Amino acid sequence: MNLISIIFGVLFYLSACSAFEVSQTWEISNYQRTLDVLKSYVKDRTTIVARNIGSEPSAEIYAVVPGDRKDLALQVSILESPQLTAPVLTSELVATENGFNYYRIDLPFPMAPKSEIRLMLSYIVINQISTLVEEDKMGAPQYLQIHTYKEPLSVYETKKYQLAIVGAKEFNELSTKKEGSPEPVPSRERDTYLFGPYEGEYKANHFDEFHFSYRHDFPLPYVYNLERNFWVSHWSDSLQLEEYYELSNKAVKLDSGFSRVDFMNSKLGHSYSSVMNSIMVPLPENVETEGVYYTDKVGNVTTSAFVHGDLLLKPRFPIFGGWHYNFTLGWEHKLSEFAHAVDGALGEYLLKVKLLDGLVDAVYENVTLSVYLPEGAKFINATAPFEWEDMVIDHEYSYLDVSSGHTKVTFYFSNLVDELRGLDIIVHYKYSVLAMLKKPFVTAFYIFLALMGLYFLRKIDVNIKPKGYAPNPASK
Repeated sequence: MNLISIIFGVLFYLSACSAFEVSQTWEISNYQRTLDVLKSYVKDRTTIVARNIGSEPSAEIYAVVPGDRKDLALQVSILESPQLTAPVLTSELVATENGFNYYRIDLPFPMAPKSEIRLMLSYIVINQISTLVEEDKMGAPQYLQIHTYKEPLSVYETKKYQLAIVGAKEFNELSTKKEGSPEPVPSRERDTYLFGPYEGEYKANHFDEFHFSYRHDFPLPYVYNLERNFWVSHWSDSLQLEEYYELSNKAVKLDSGFSRVDFMNSKLGHSYSSVMNSIMVPLPENVETEGVYYTDKVGNVTTSAFVHGDLLLKPRFPIFGGWHYNFTLGWEHKLSEFAHAVDGALGEYLLKVKLLDGLVDAVYENVTLSVYLPEGAKFINATAPFEWEDMVIDHEYSYLDVSSGHTKVTFYFSNLVDELRGLDIIVHYKYSVLAMLKKPFVTAFYIFLALMGLYFLRKIDVNIKPKGYAPNPASK
């Protein structure tokens, strides 16, 4: 048993000893969980049918999520309830104990006793996947492992449960077997493994270890740092984006040095493997391909192509497990497609930009998104799909800035995934006609002063000889 298994088991034991306690006003009559391991992170979706077994109506229900705040915020939706037609649900983190997060879900209105509600709880846990072996030879199959739980994870008693694992090719359970009770054997349909459905009495706050491995012959892209800079220009009707990536591959590392000859002979560059040979970046609509550029620390990289509207990047070298690569990507949009004037408010605009654009199947540890508003613009407020870790407003000088410089609004996020590409950040700012005209007039005024200064300098006589002096011809 390795160190990770020991630590995981200890955490589960401590959790069982001191779990978050709530009033048992609900009972989970059906608990269906799906683990999607097709990507480089785990997507966890749980559908529950909860029944109010209390004597009074209840407007809140609690859910538990494993993770040490590395998981994305819990997303809750109502799938079916005869009492709720257009529900609005909110979830709030109320406690964290021994590696588990407890959320309170607020229902739109109290649910009567003996009534049922069907909810879907979905979240993503990053850094949950690790390689089964740290190093292996080039071209060897890659096996990953996951530590999670098998039976229902709930603060309420559960009557029926089912677990499905999707995308686990060559699945192999590694959990410690329980003495005196046979382990359930999953049914299999292609790369999906199904445990249950099983019926029984599953106690509240019961945590059991589940450790399994599976084959995954694909890279594990991991972006340690992403900087996204949007430059707004009303004069040229342009929105320029430049983003800088610090990328790594968390796949199995090479057990020996890299050989280009062995790499070419193995044909890993033309087959599915854990090596990152190319990077696919979906481009937004209406992006002119002529304006897209791709550089790294060395300079411009010409080994790139457009495939069905997406940008295919070819790094200068194959990225094996543990290897790193830095690059910069940029393109230009029409500002009118992203910024719109606010009705009834002269000089006010709403700018809507994407939280992410980049890589397919990637985890982002730190994301910094900056919006450079025109010089003279005033930031009003901003909205995001979820709370940012920090927001900083300052100024930065650029070309032809004459007063305070560009207004820079910077947002800081962490632990994001590529599936958040469709989410938007909206920046509300004011840019009056006077502020728009100020810069060209002030710039023209400075140029006029410079030309006038040059004119008067040319009029100044710097000759050291007296005025009217003429050389004596006899002196020659």
